[in-house]
Amino acid sequence: MKMLKYLSVGIIGLLLITGCSPVKILDTQKIGDFSLANYSTFDFYHMGVDGNTGSEFGERVHWIMDEIAAQMKEKGVKQSDENPDLLINIGLAFVEKVQTRETDFRTDAPRYVGSLNYSWQSETVAVGTYEEGTMVVHFVDSEDLVLLWEGISQSVVLKGDKAAQKNIATGVSKLMADF
Repeated sequence: MKMLKYLSVGIIGLLLITGCSPVKILDTQKIGDFSLANYSTFDFYHMGVDGNTGSEFGERVHWIMDEIAAQMKEKGVKQSDENPDLLINIGLAFVEKVQTRETDFRTDAPRYVGSLNYSWQSETVAVGTYEEGTMVVHFVDSEDLVLLWEGISQSVVLKGDKAAQKNIATGVSKLMADF
């Protein structure tokens, strides 16, 4: 009986760790008969940045590029800045969102009411803000400049460098799992 209890606690813990990944893959789409096996080299489009991106933005873009490069190398496609077969474009968009919760009579109602004509109603209240990022990755044939593959992922932007780097690695790995 104890063994079953420990086993179920372990399974629930594993599901919580792996099932609650902060990265969502919104879409991946292969155009035509695209196969990564038909390409031997790749490089990144040069990224232009507008607006106030903060000091950590550049570092995190490099983490994304490094992770994509590692995935491509693992799949047998080498990075080359001299006439690559495939170009990779990365687009990033960020939106600040408000985290909310519903008020509850048990915890949020007033402590003293002096009149019998009082009514209380649950409402949505803001409890904080967070930033959500969307990443769009395009694979483009460098000779014909034709879109071959598109992947879109979304995640909460994590503050700590170690957590952010792990989140990027997980997201890129999930996004490129099709290959």
